[in-house]
Amino acid sequence: MNEELQSKNLVDIYHFCLVIEHGGFTRASMENKVSAATLSRSVNKLEEKLGVKLLHRSPKVLELTSQGELFFRKYCYLVERFREVWDELGTDCKGLTGDIYISCPEPFADFYLQDLALRFMKENPDVGIHIVFSSNTQHYLEDHIDLAIVTTPSTIPSLVQKKLFTTELSLAASPNYLEEFGCPISHKDLKNHCVLAGNSMPYWELEKNGQSFKIAVNSRYSIDSLRLVTQAAKKNMGICLIPSSSLVQYAAREELKPVLTDYRCAPGVGYLVWNDRKLVPKSVVSFRELILEELSDSEAFLVSVTENKHD
Repeated sequence: MNEELQSKNLVDIYHFCLVIEHGGFTRASMENKVSAATLSRSVNKLEEKLGVKLLHRSPKVLELTSQGELFFRKYCYLVERFREVWDELGTDCKGLTGDIYISCPEPFADFYLQDLALRFMKENPDVGIHIVFSSNTQHYLEDHIDLAIVTTPSTIPSLVQKKLFTTELSLAASPNYLEEFGCPISHKDLKNHCVLAGNSMPYWELEKNGQSFKIAVNSRYSIDSLRLVTQAAKKNMGICLIPSSSLVQYAAREELKPVLTDYRCAPGVGYLVWNDRKLVPKSVVSFRELILEELSDSEAFLVSVTENKHD
């Protein structure tokens, strides 16, 4: 790969990094007021100059080739440093700008993220925040997400994930459900019960006497919301898996009862995820750090997301 680049190639490098930063030509064009055609020409010129293909292009996903990955990692920090120096020397001193795209489970947005986002936008009037509901990173790249809050670990190699919280989980059902269908004695009995799936986990993991058991979640009813699946359990629809701290409150009100108490459920984990290959905009970094800072009392949050906010 010929890297004897001249000063005229710096603009092409910058445009190439913008495309990768924003996950595609269209969004890079919209965010930076540079036409998609100009960005495409810059990438083409770079590929011609270097004699290698930098990108695999498809209608939905833009992927770096191995040579493109190497080139991006080598030059993205230089471009980012240029930006930092420009910001430091600039006399305009503009605040944070741009749009932030986030995915998270619905209860997280309802009870936590929306208030935080509105406060952040009020403090930074040139920032827009757009939230979609998901508990995993299945569509992270194609939806051009900047930050994701997930309850299942990501398997995408280019994503970085930081643990937000860990919480003990318990199985629970309403007293009326248990009276009608009986209380399971063994993990094997769960196959004869209606289990309620609150996220995309394919199985529940239980442990007893040092032995682990994976229970396939073949749910008759599932919804990607911890709050709503808890409501379904309270309405006698089946057995759910919820934070133990929440169950304490429901049990005190005789709305739910613990099930299989001689088993230990694998803990629930929440992660904050972002793309390591991006030149992350300052607005995204600032909001990411705010999430990490604000989510200090994770147990109180997890209790709140199972509650009906409108009761």
